[in-house]
Amino acid sequence: MVRWSSVLALLLAFLGGGVGCVERLLQVRSDPQGASVYLNGERIGETPLAHRFTFYGTVDVSLRATGHLAHRELKRLSTPWYQVFPADLFSEFFVPWTIRDVHTVAVTMTPAPKELTPEERHSMEKRADELRPSLPSPARKSLVKP
Repeated sequence: MVRWSSVLALLLAFLGGGVGCVERLLQVRSDPQGASVYLNGERIGETPLAHRFTFYGTVDVSLRATGHLAHRELKRLSTPWYQVFPADLFSEFFVPWTIRDVHTVAVTMTPAPKELTPEERHSMEKRADELRPSLPSPARKSLVKP
């Protein structure tokens, strides 16, 4: 005679041993590599980066690198069909392998403009003063220095 408690224990061991899960990753890449990554204002590392997350929705991703302009974007981490109830019960507890849900942010960072030397700035202002009289009258009024 089969003992139901033994069958149940064996079934739970089988299911428990092979239980998969959903691995949620936010991958952040940048050119150049090594940019500091901030997620919702909190520093989480440097690129290239794979960051695990728990909840779907919109996140604020910011990147900063020396010699480049900072980059900020709102990234929507949309919920896949297998993470919507009741399908999420099966994908989290009964699928015997790990499901990877990867969202990627790839950024080519813009180099910061170089600072003008005082001589370059003076030369540029002098050239602007020379060109100003050649502008039509309404435009000239809006560009006159106070």
